[in-house]
Amino acid sequence: PGDWYFIQFSPTSDDASCLLDHCVIRYGGYSGGSPDCGNIYCEEASPTISNCEISYSEYNGIHIVNGGPAITSNIIRENARDGIYGAGSATTVSNNTISYNGNHGIDAPGNIELSNNTFIGNSQYGIQIYGMYIPQVLSGNTGSGNGYNGIGLHGTVTSNSTLPAVNPGF
Repeated sequence: PGDWYFIQFSPTSDDASCLLDHCVIRYGGYSGGSPDCGNIYCEEASPTISNCEISYSEYNGIHIVNGGPAITSNIIRENARDGIYGAGSATTVSNNTISYNGNHGIDAPGNIELSNNTFIGNSQYGIQIYGMYIPQVLSGNTGSGNGYNGIGLHGTVTSNSTLPAVNPGF
């Protein structure tokens, strides 16, 4: 882990042409002391990341800062911190297996839609969300063997919200 920095999608990226599909992305996420890193780094960008293996990062598997990537049908595993950290405008995470990460499967302090993901063996929560960002879509996710088999809610809930009950194993 940490052999190289990251694959970066930046604010000037052409989101329509940014695609990682059927890739194996390992051993990146060199932090150089910064917590803002991962094998993939999306800063105000919305790439499509699908059918990839994203693993063995020195920090996060995918790190999102105000972006809205579509993250679909990936294996995201064995990253030193979170499988996915961050969120932004319309981040969509669906049909992924997110497992054995050193912290949370997903730590989402932003707007995110989570559906039909499997969380296994993450050291903390499978999913951690923040009170001011209750997901509009949170369904069909399953979990087992996580440090806490539940959905962690961090911070203050700022409005009336209901978490859907359609998440087996949580």
